[in-house]
Amino acid sequence: MRNRRRNFTLVELLVVIGIIAILAGMLMAGIMYAPAKAQKAKAQAEITTLMNAIKQFESAYGVLPMATTLSKDGALSAGNYKKLIHLLQADAEGLSNDDEKALKKLNKRWTKFLDIQGNEPGVFTDPWGENYNVVLDYDYDGKITIKEADVADCIPGVYVEKKDNKYTYRFSAVVWCTGHDRKSSSTTTNKVNEDNIYSFPTTWSSSTGHNISK
Repeated sequence: MRNRRRNFTLVELLVVIGIIAILAGMLMAGIMYAPAKAQKAKAQAEITTLMNAIKQFESAYGVLPMATTLSKDGALSAGNYKKLIHLLQADAEGLSNDDEKALKKLNKRWTKFLDIQGNEPGVFTDPWGENYNVVLDYDYDGKITIKEADVADCIPGVYVEKKDNKYTYRFSAVVWCTGHDRKSSSTTTNKVNEDNIYSFPTTWSSSTGHNISK
């Protein structure tokens, strides 16, 4: 008895083609998303590295880095951020003599707390080429307190309840970055804040922005 070879019907061919198209689409989506996922993971790891360096400096000297140059809780300016990186790297290359002397008074043993491969002295940027943002508790009350008038020094995108016209973050140090869109907003609910990455875990809500995970 001869075997008959059954041919695919048009419907079956269309189903197979459809399945292949769906699988190809899923594969392409994964390939396109992979670089962004890797960049986010890199940023999170670098934030942890910078936080550890800040904590190690504090443990070694009993004060937060740059403590003698700043008088209030708040975000470091670009200039002070660069000095912070020089200070933690124990590398004064490119600094003026006065700045070098000032930093060596802070890091008296000129200890390297931050070891960055491939970067220039005083340079530590996120995967999108922006400085990391650093906010420190310089009044040593165990929390970072930002007055509403100093909202530019706030930590954008993170919801905390405002009391007496102040925002309070119960950390002695916070490092964060603006993510792949390189944008931030002083409001918590603005969509551009969703990709921000912080040194503490958060959950995102479209109504309140990032919320500090408990």
